[in-house]
Amino acid sequence: MGYLILRRAALLVATAGFAFAVQAAQPLPIDPDGVLNRPARVAIHQPMEADPGERLEAAARLGRQSMSEQQKAAMIAALQRKQALYPNQTLGAAYPAGMPVWHSIGPRTSKYSYNGVFIDGVDSGRIRNILVDPTNPNRVYVLTSGGGLWKTGNFYAARPDWSATTDAVLSTSGGAAALGRNANTIYLGVGDPFDVMPTLAGVMLKSTDGGQTWGPWVNLPGATSVRDVKVDTSGEADIVLVATDVGVFRSTDGGASYALSDVGQADGLVSAWSIARTSAGWLVSMVDPGFDFGIPATGQLYRSRDHGASWNAIDAAGDPYTSVGRATLAVARPGESVVYSIASDPTGASQGDVYRSKDGGRSWSALNVTGQTPSNPNCFQPDMNILGGQAWYNQMIVVSPADAKRNTLYIGGNLSTARSADGGASWTLTSSWLPTGCDYVTPALPYVHADNHTATIASYGGKEQLLFGTDGGVFLSADGGASFDSSKNVGIVALLAQTIMSTPQRDSSAITGLQDTGTRARVGESHTWNQVFGGDGEGVAWSQANNAVTLVTAEFMTIARQPGLPSNTGDPNNWLDGSAGIDFTNPDCFPFFTPLTTPTAQLDPTGQVFYTSTGSRLYRTTDGAQSWQQVVQFGSTAAPACIIRQTWHATGLHPKNPQLIALAGAGGRALISQDGGSSWSLTQLTAAVPGYNAFNSSAAWAGKSTLYYSSESTASGVVRVVKTTDFGATWSAADNGLPDAAVHELAADRRDRSGNTLYAATDIGLYWTQDGGANWALYGAGLPNVAVEGLYVSPEGEFLRIATYGRGVWEVDLEH
Repeated sequence: MGYLILRRAALLVATAGFAFAVQAAQPLPIDPDGVLNRPARVAIHQPMEADPGERLEAAARLGRQSMSEQQKAAMIAALQRKQALYPNQTLGAAYPAGMPVWHSIGPRTSKYSYNGVFIDGVDSGRIRNILVDPTNPNRVYVLTSGGGLWKTGNFYAARPDWSATTDAVLSTSGGAAALGRNANTIYLGVGDPFDVMPTLAGVMLKSTDGGQTWGPWVNLPGATSVRDVKVDTSGEADIVLVATDVGVFRSTDGGASYALSDVGQADGLVSAWSIARTSAGWLVSMVDPGFDFGIPATGQLYRSRDHGASWNAIDAAGDPYTSVGRATLAVARPGESVVYSIASDPTGASQGDVYRSKDGGRSWSALNVTGQTPSNPNCFQPDMNILGGQAWYNQMIVVSPADAKRNTLYIGGNLSTARSADGGASWTLTSSWLPTGCDYVTPALPYVHADNHTATIASYGGKEQLLFGTDGGVFLSADGGASFDSSKNVGIVALLAQTIMSTPQRDSSAITGLQDTGTRARVGESHTWNQVFGGDGEGVAWSQANNAVTLVTAEFMTIARQPGLPSNTGDPNNWLDGSAGIDFTNPDCFPFFTPLTTPTAQLDPTGQVFYTSTGSRLYRTTDGAQSWQQVVQFGSTAAPACIIRQTWHATGLHPKNPQLIALAGAGGRALISQDGGSSWSLTQLTAAVPGYNAFNSSAAWAGKSTLYYSSESTASGVVRVVKTTDFGATWSAADNGLPDAAVHELAADRRDRSGNTLYAATDIGLYWTQDGGANWALYGAGLPNVAVEGLYVSPEGEFLRIATYGRGVWEVDLEH
């Protein structure tokens, strides 16, 4: 982790008529202030599509989108230490008597989704791979980006029985997977290319019993994501090829060890994306690594004729990759001569083209697809630029083995999928991200969730079965794309939950904000969570005193309000704009991860008070978000100081005293007000507590005057929780026993009036302390090794709910 030395004698921060000087800054980790932006405003009932580019940029700014080899080693050590210290709390162990046990409460299914229009479909998490047993099409494995590998033996049943196979391994982050010479052998690469942090990445696992058990992990040195895995079964032992962000790794001993190949290394093209076996040997598409960081770059196609031992670039005259960016390869069956590819342009902001080879990939022809018009264009997809503005992110291509001439193929990208039956000469759209036309009323193409990533074709019941993998799960078509079925997602609990909220007035109900798949609500004790709002689901809030108001958000301060969560299945039509009073006209740093903070019932008996913040302003509403009032602005209207860190949990409210407010500042700043926000003190925590590494993630009050701050720093060996008992005059470390992993949120158990009982949401589980941070321990048993992003402690101490990044929402009984 790099360090930035700030040499300022003082910083002048202006609040509502108040100014203060800050001591000379100390060396700080790179945790920059916010960046001025002007997001486009979105109408509440307009369909919203999550923007992965903006999300990754925001995550990178918060230090959550990179992983060094040192950080990887520290994460592995933390996970191993956790397993060694708490063997009886590991998923599947014999739990000690009296030990609280975590239970998954979904989302397992839904009755509908709402994103400006009602969608009759079921979503699950982002899909990385779909693997079908070639001898038994009912046996299907689905690799999700955050929820690990799922398995069913009755895929074509009305409701398949899915089971998670990787909950007890080091991480549930999914990069890529492949079957070996039989369907019981699975090679699994850990590390989603589009969510490096907050999970472990760049390691391989192997199972020889269909995922029931897994062998030891094998590190891929330097790699932080796994993009593709393929297996050469032509010899006595499986040869495994793994495409990563630092090159292609190869195993010649069935996955026991891996060595980095030299493919692309001499040319500086080390970012590998797609591997395929053709009649000409093995092919791999490589691109300059700058492409992965938004720098326009081109790539190269390489071929191996000795099972990946050595590689040569395809002759430039026959290689279109010298003029494109990321590319994805496809053959109908491994070893065939007809190969297709879909690629982005060098910027990744648009589709390059679709290409075809008739000689195993030694020479290629551009099909000039991007500029074509499909036979059934619509306002979402007027041309065949299927990858859209996210060509770096969403790429899907699959070739039909039922077509002997290999002229039938399907492609997918941002908002649509399409089919060609003549080798790419003409195209017909087969699905859309919304089931309506542009009037949002008239039925149109079948619904398939936005952002396509993978596909496979199987055969069952004498019919070709298309299986598409998207940001919203698996979609099945048995009629060549004329219709799609989303019901196979029921039971795959792999949504990327970020925030969670409930209310004492209806404590069995809950709402959660989800990456990619909006905001979902559970009414009553059910595994059914309906999507009630679109976009990326960010902060959520709910009146604690009287169920008066529910607030949900999407990226960049999109806020919607509704009087109470309805008592039936919910009515998304009741959402009203909840952003009135927020200044969108003057310069500011508007957060992608829109925050909301809910006061306790004692603090707000009206149920109408909530808080939100931008990079420079703290806002409060006293009428349920009908209007917001500015509490404080740091800097000035013309020159805002964006020193509030742009995380979901930046605002800490005292549970009883309305005068006490704390803000998690950027650069390790602690901002504290003792008069309801009229004036503020500032402490540089990196100077106050040696070893504290900035990257503030939350502020939590406990007891009368105790305040805790947490850090989601990914640097190893740093302090991640600090506390003050005198309103910031003095500070101390309070993280003994916490894992060496990011902490995303702290919450106090209000039954403990001393303020010593606290819960911490970390990258590798939920921890607690009963002595004010002097000692922490893993809480409860049976939770997968998954990042915990948010938590909700019921005011009466009955239960604790957590939002996990990949395994949905979990609950534990605190009254065990």
